[in-house]
Amino acid sequence: MNVTSLSLTKAPVAARPAPSPTVQPDQDQTAICTEADLKSTQWGQRMKALREMVSKEDNVSMRITPEKIERNRQVSQLFFDLGIELDGMLNRQGPPAGANWAIWASHASERAGAFLRGDSQVMGIKGPGGNHLHQANGIAMGDIGLPVSRFVETFKGDDRPNPAKLAKFLESLPDEALRQVFRSYYAAMWETKAQTKQELVLLGNIAYGGREQARLDPFLNRAMQELPGPNWLMGPCLGAFAALTGAGDAKAFLTDKLRMRWPGFEANLNQDVPRSSNAENLEKNQVRDFHRLENRELKTILTLWRQTGGNPNADPNSLEKTGAAYWGALPERMHFISEMVREHLLDPNLYTPPSQYAHLKPG
Repeated sequence: MNVTSLSLTKAPVAARPAPSPTVQPDQDQTAICTEADLKSTQWGQRMKALREMVSKEDNVSMRITPEKIERNRQVSQLFFDLGIELDGMLNRQGPPAGANWAIWASHASERAGAFLRGDSQVMGIKGPGGNHLHQANGIAMGDIGLPVSRFVETFKGDDRPNPAKLAKFLESLPDEALRQVFRSYYAAMWETKAQTKQELVLLGNIAYGGREQARLDPFLNRAMQELPGPNWLMGPCLGAFAALTGAGDAKAFLTDKLRMRWPGFEANLNQDVPRSSNAENLEKNQVRDFHRLENRELKTILTLWRQTGGNPNADPNSLEKTGAAYWGALPERMHFISEMVREHLLDPNLYTPPSQYAHLKPG
C-alpha cells in the first residue's frame, strides 16, 4: 500500500467558521478618540497649525507680533466652532441646554485678543502684560480644544447612552476636574427635562471654568502686575488718583477700567454681574433661581465660589458683590464668572461668532 497516496486522499477537514461579527463590537462600541486619532481630524489639524503659527522664541518674548494676534483670532474661532458642535450634541434630546464652556471661552479669548491688538484703553496691557495674555490663550487652546474635540469625535455619532464607552473616555482624561466636566456634559446629552439638562451644563461649565482659571492664574496675575502700579514711575500718581475716585488702590482702580463687552451685554469686572434683559433667556433659563436648583453638586460649587469670592451672607439669588475687587484674585474672578454664566446661560447672543463683534473695544 502506498502510504503517500493515503495521506493525500484523506477526508478533507471542515473549514473553520469565520469569526462571528459579534467578537469585535465590544471594542468598536467602546472605541474613543485618542490624541493620536485626533491628528487626522479637522480639529487636530487646526490645533497643529495654531501651535506652529508662533515660534518658540516669539512665544516667550514680550513682543506682540502679527502672528500672535492672528493666532488668537483663530483660537477664538476654534473654540466657537467646537462649542457649536458640542451644542448640537447637548441639545439632541429635547429642551435647550444653554451655552457650553467652549462657547463662553470663545468670547473670553476674543476679549483677550482685543487687549493684544491694543484696542483697550487700559494702560499696561498694551505693553509687556499683553504677552502673558497670549501665553494664557495658548494654555487654554490645549486645555479646552483638546478634550472638547476628543469628546465631540468620540460621541457625536452615538444614538443611545454607552456607559462603558463613557467610562473609557473619562479614564483617558488627566484629572478629576475634567472628568466632572464631561460626566456632566454626557449626562446632559441624554436628558430630556429642561431644568435638569441646564443644571448639568451649568455644572460642567463652572467645573471647566474653575479648572481653566486655576491653570491660567499665574499668567493673568503677571499681566495684572504689568499694569501701572507702585512699581512704575507713574504709580504714586495713579494711586493718588485712585484714592480720589474711591478705589482702594491702583490695582482696584485699574480693575474698574476692565470693562468687557459681549454681544447683548457688557460689564465692568469689579461691578455686579448685570441682570439679564434678554426675553428668551428670561423665559427659558431655569437655573437663575438658586432655591429651585436640584443638583447638589451644582449648589455646592456655586456656594463655594460665593463664600470664598463674594458675600457669604448674601441671598444666593442676589447678584450684589459679584464683582471682583481685583481680577487677579481667583475666588473673586470665579465668583463673577459662575454667576455671569448662570444668569445668562440661555442668552442667544452668545451664539454670535467672535469675528462679528471684534470691533467692540473693552475698557
